[in-house]
Amino acid sequence: MGSDTKSELIGSLLDSGVYKAQATRQAKALDATLKGTKRGYSEKEIEKASAQFEALLLQQMMSAMWKSIPNEGLLSGSREEAIYRDMLNQGLAESIATGPSVGIKNVVMKELKASEKK
Repeated sequence: MGSDTKSELIGSLLDSGVYKAQATRQAKALDATLKGTKRGYSEKEIEKASAQFEALLLQQMMSAMWKSIPNEGLLSGSREEAIYRDMLNQGLAESIATGPSVGIKNVVMKELKASEKK
């Protein structure tokens, strides 16, 4: 088994395992936030759920963007690099979602408020 094959195998295991587990945890946290709040959502709860959704979406987008970059070079393709990238993606996504967002949070907040009135 060549070095490239091992790197690809480790990378695919990380993509399928670590990333999916992390996305599942975030989705469950978002779901718990939404289910834990009954009718009469507070503004803060709606904003928190919307920010979590935006962060999850942005993290998935950044992960897909990283896959388009070739893994060439001395330090590329390592398991550690993949873990660092996942942590970086998560941190960036949360930072963007909690600060001045890209607009996804606002749309989700608007829809949640509208569904509450029904």
